[in-house]
Amino acid sequence: MSSSSSCVLPALLLLAVMTSGSCGGGGSSSPSSPSTPTTRTISVAGKLDFGNEVVGRTVTATMTITNSGTGTLTVSSMTVPVGFTSSWTSGTIAAGGSQSVTIGFAPTASGLYGGNLTVHGDQTSGTHTISTSGIGCFNMVGTWRGSSTITSTGTGENGDNVCTTSWTINNQTGENFSGTYQASGGTTTPCTRGGTVSGIVFRGSGYVQDDQVLMLVENAIGSSCVTVNAPTSSRGSITSGVLNLVGYDRVDCSGSILNRIVATSIRKQ
Repeated sequence: MSSSSSCVLPALLLLAVMTSGSCGGGGSSSPSSPSTPTTRTISVAGKLDFGNEVVGRTVTATMTITNSGTGTLTVSSMTVPVGFTSSWTSGTIAAGGSQSVTIGFAPTASGLYGGNLTVHGDQTSGTHTISTSGIGCFNMVGTWRGSSTITSTGTGENGDNVCTTSWTINNQTGENFSGTYQASGGTTTPCTRGGTVSGIVFRGSGYVQDDQVLMLVENAIGSSCVTVNAPTSSRGSITSGVLNLVGYDRVDCSGSILNRIVATSIRKQ
């Protein structure tokens, strides 16, 4: 073989290797599969309707934040409406995990409370808000003092009799309260009534807009007068710390039936 043909053969072999691809043949390589994106799916659940609560007290409920995604969820902060608190506001929740959170309702004044509680984080989907609600009820517990003016529309008690009145409210759950009262003094006849008092305090709507409105019952116990048919029922409102009430009753005072108007004005001490 001539020297020229010996040079051609290696060149042809090199060309064959370059055009055939990698060793073992097969042509072009297969494309790689696309990666699955990481998800962080948030959900918030719980019953955050607190109902009526006394001003100055706190009631709690549990809320659960769940991450049903494939990656770790990072919670950066939480926004809660006025009057509500949260025991946990930031941290991480693993994929498929959850976080329990204590939500408190602590009204500082009477009135309606509520709004959306919002969880802020790096979620890729899901719902991150939940509604809250509650009503702050005026705190009636304590001693109330003032006067009651009793106007008779029957016989046996002349004119208006003004009594010194003292209430001691020692129990309140939500809007319902109870305690005792005692009347003394008297401008025309002695005031010796005493007994129990109970009622409901709630936010005004219609009757007295945006005021504290009260309905109560007094069970009159006295040495000379007893209630006929029903106890005293009164209604009124609290304005600037003074509770003003007007009620009507029917009593038997030593054999004389009296229809009376009872107007009470007392202040919490």
